[in-house]
Amino acid sequence: GNKKNNHYYSAEMLEKYAEVFKGAKMYTTDHRPDEKSVRTEVSQVLECPIKFTETGAPVARVGVFDEQFAQNIRNRAALGKLQDLNVSILANGTAKPGFEEGGRKGKNIESISAEGVNVDWVTRAGAGGRALALAENNQEEGMPDKEQLEEQAPDEELVEEAGTEPVDIVEDDAETEPVEEASPEPEPDAEPEGLSEADAWRVLGETALPDASRERLAARPWDSEEALEEEIEKEAAYVAELTGAGRPVGQEKEPVAEQKPADEVLQEQLDAIDKRYGVYREVN
Repeated sequence: GNKKNNHYYSAEMLEKYAEVFKGAKMYTTDHRPDEKSVRTEVSQVLECPIKFTETGAPVARVGVFDEQFAQNIRNRAALGKLQDLNVSILANGTAKPGFEEGGRKGKNIESISAEGVNVDWVTRAGAGGRALALAENNQEEGMPDKEQLEEQAPDEELVEEAGTEPVDIVEDDAETEPVEEASPEPEPDAEPEGLSEADAWRVLGETALPDASRERLAARPWDSEEALEEEIEKEAAYVAELTGAGRPVGQEKEPVAEQKPADEVLQEQLDAIDKRYGVYREVN
């Protein structure tokens, strides 16, 4: 493994657990969980192992389905720089402490768990591996659409007997800074929506205001039902003042009709009698 982690992988262990990498999704995020999505998922391990190197490292076949990343690989291959495309492995496993060789102390990786295996594309890797070659697609122009990865491991080394312990296997020399999660910004206080016209009509429908007053009030914007009710009280008082509604009955005297003199009334009655019986009298 790389010098930072000092993990040792034997050829036997790699041969036994190479299949755990089959089906692993591959991202361009360098193991940053908050950046993993369908937009950064660019490829997947299709087969592993398809063979082993002389040092015992498994070789995998990877299918690239993101067209932009596939073109990136083609361009690297055309420039002879394909092997500069590295991968980083993130997995769980068990290890024996007490490994020492050539002044280096570390742990012997004894197993790799199939759960949570992750292989990401990175600019620089430790013992993770690198792109090895493009698999040719013999159709029309022969544009390659797959690549092979060589999972590299160091040569076998002696291991002292010791107990096993669970470890997180991260083979990547590049230092990854912890990603700080941004605190969610407080949501601004929601502005009151105000009283809808339908609600205004509902309130106005319960009043005895004339139609003209209700239509005028319903057309105005209202912040709340309370504001509308205050205006209804003012409008009702105004209408009552105009119409005299609420004024006490019997407090005002009815106008008295002008009365005629008694002798004039008597004369009118006599004239009516004479006219009825055809009597004509001389008026002095």
